[in-house]
Amino acid sequence: MTTTNPTSATNGCPAPRGSASRASGHGLHGLIALNVALLALLAWVTFPSSAGAQSRRNGLYSIVGGTVNGAPTGVAYIVDEVNQEMVAVSWNDTTKKLVGLGYANLAADAAKFNRSRP
Repeated sequence: MTTTNPTSATNGCPAPRGSASRASGHGLHGLIALNVALLALLAWVTFPSSAGAQSRRNGLYSIVGGTVNGAPTGVAYIVDEVNQEMVAVSWNDTTKKLVGLGYANLAADAAKFNRSRP
């Protein structure tokens, strides 16, 4: 009487039971669903909505150096002439980082100033 050993002839490991039916059934459907989801995510990232892309125009920048009372280092004032915005930044020698000091919306400030004039 011979007994059969359910091992693979090539590597001596037990042969998986029902592996062909799993690969062609549930697992394959899961892989297809994953690929469709990843493709949709790629399309969403690659083609953003047109409204978000047009909400801000490219700027034209000017930088002016200056000082602030009580600050040990100089300040750079960066003005975006197209979007009418300004930021002030300074270099922190201790942390070796650029530190934002302030922001101004020049269009809003000008409109507020014009309303307050007689």
